[in-house]
Amino acid sequence: MLLLNYVMATVFAFKYSGAFNVPVMVGAHALLAVILVMRAAKLGAAGYTKDAVNSFYRWIWNLFYAEYFVYVII
Repeated sequence: MLLLNYVMATVFAFKYSGAFNVPVMVGAHALLAVILVMRAAKLGAAGYTKDAVNSFYRWIWNLFYAEYFVYVII
C-alpha cells in the first residue's frame, strides 16, 4: 500500500504540475519507493525473522518521517 502511495504521488506530480515542485516530488518519492523495495527484499531474504521484521518496521517509520521532510519542500 505504501509503494502504491509513492507511485501515485509521482503520477499526481505530473498531473498537477502547477501545484507541486515536480523534480522534488518525483525524485523524493522515487527514492523512498526504491528504499521501501530494497528493505522489503532484505526482509524476504532474512526469512521474516522477528529481528528482520522489527528492522523493517523501524524503516517504515523512517520513511514516514522522510515524507514529513519532503512535504515542507514540495
